[in-house]
Amino acid sequence: MILRFCNITWLFYRNFYWFTMVVSWGSWLVFQAPMGEKLFAFLTAFLWIKLLSNAVVWYTVSAFNRPKFLFYQNLGFTIWQLFTAAFVWDLLLFVTTLTFLQLLTWAF
Repeated sequence: MILRFCNITWLFYRNFYWFTMVVSWGSWLVFQAPMGEKLFAFLTAFLWIKLLSNAVVWYTVSAFNRPKFLFYQNLGFTIWQLFTAAFVWDLLLFVTTLTFLQLLTWAF
């Protein structure tokens, strides 16, 4: 059940993955690539940026790809579930990659 949920939400999220990752890494670079203790101050602004960018994604997908939602609704997913899962995927991928970069900087 969990694997099915992850697969279907990933299928949905990968439609706009590049846009959300550009927003994530772009905002990280705009804030001068904070690491360590500076990262915690960045996270508040980052979450607001992510919420706004996901609102733009929601509007764009809803306006231009409305028929695609029928596929996911036939699988038993609501639009709210899809976008919440996409937001979680987005944060998970960014934080995992950022943690990996932090570990690399500590190793060298």
